[in-house]
Amino acid sequence: LLRLHHPALPLAGAAAAGAAAAGLAAGGAGAETAAEASGPSLKERIQLATGTFKYACVRLTPVDGGAPLLAVRSGPGKYHANVAEPVVGRFTSEGYRCEPLGGGRIIRDDEKKEISIYGHSVGFGGADGGPPGHGMRDHAEVAALVRRALPEYAVSWDPDGY
Repeated sequence: LLRLHHPALPLAGAAAAGAAAAGLAAGGAGAETAAEASGPSLKERIQLATGTFKYACVRLTPVDGGAPLLAVRSGPGKYHANVAEPVVGRFTSEGYRCEPLGGGRIIRDDEKKEISIYGHSVGFGGADGGPPGHGMRDHAEVAALVRRALPEYAVSWDPDGY
């Protein structure tokens, strides 16, 4: 049985998406490095498929009140929420509250060792040429995490494109 909507994910266009995604700055890089010691590894949280796919960025907050982490996943899916579902399902079962922040597209070229991040997620509140979602100003923090997870790749990002 395939579930197209995980209960922890806001429905596309729902007002709850904006409320749930308070911004990367609220769970910014300082909190990210402090929380990494006890949370899932960077490799577990950054899952990028080879090729061109939609991606979703999800804030993981321990239900016990610990510092949040970010998870990024790219892969096939009709909507960004479909791409986020495996992340939300896994980390919800491991004791995290999951908040989709935004997304776009990622091109991963393993031959050239290049990764390009661009675009936006309408379902998570993004807009053409604007932020990639309600909870993201741009792709900068996602790009920084991808650089740390895959240091052998040249990583770039652009707000435009879809």
